[in-house]
Amino acid sequence: DLVEGEVDALDIAFYHAIERLKQFFISSHALPYFVIPGDNDVGGDWNDPMSTERCERFKSAFGHLSIPKRLKFVRLYGYVPWPQHNDLSPADDSDVVIFLSHHPIITPYGAGFPEAYILRWEQKIGMSEKIHWIVPPDARHLPVGSFQLQLDGVLERSNLGKLVQLGVPSCSYRSGQSSLAAYGLVQIFRNRTIRYTLLPLPNRWPTLYLYIFMLII
Repeated sequence: DLVEGEVDALDIAFYHAIERLKQFFISSHALPYFVIPGDNDVGGDWNDPMSTERCERFKSAFGHLSIPKRLKFVRLYGYVPWPQHNDLSPADDSDVVIFLSHHPIITPYGAGFPEAYILRWEQKIGMSEKIHWIVPPDARHLPVGSFQLQLDGVLERSNLGKLVQLGVPSCSYRSGQSSLAAYGLVQIFRNRTIRYTLLPLPNRWPTLYLYIFMLII
């Protein structure tokens, strides 16, 4: 979600948010980037239908980024202006299929799209925003407790046999912050072990002290 608001978000606000996002995250076009629109950017949430105009606006802003050859788009919730592929078969048995989405593909209320599609392979990882927890593979029960990962904390999961979904916390750049407080690092190894670390940025302490000072005065 680059902007607050949905259908009433003006182009000038959208493109301003685009430039801020690029300053934070996009440092080199030689690196592959995965930019996924939110419902505030292209529609699709509640009574705000996804629109072709906003999809094309998002695509035009990020369409120049390099795309790895093995990245494919699938239709999860509605129309997308990129080529879609129904066949996401891994090249070999050691591959891990990674679903990146704005909304979780697995929710406490059931799968966000046909379960047969996501249960097709044994090595799967889902990464999404919105909800900050790890969802169980059957998608029918809430976790025992919300997943909380402190700064400098590390989550490890070995011998993946079912879907693992990571709910990544929302970024704070949209609220007007000059910098982010933390970012996540996911490492996926060939032995099917994943390691997720929440890394703090070096300038978090001056920002925190500034907030404390403002609260005191």
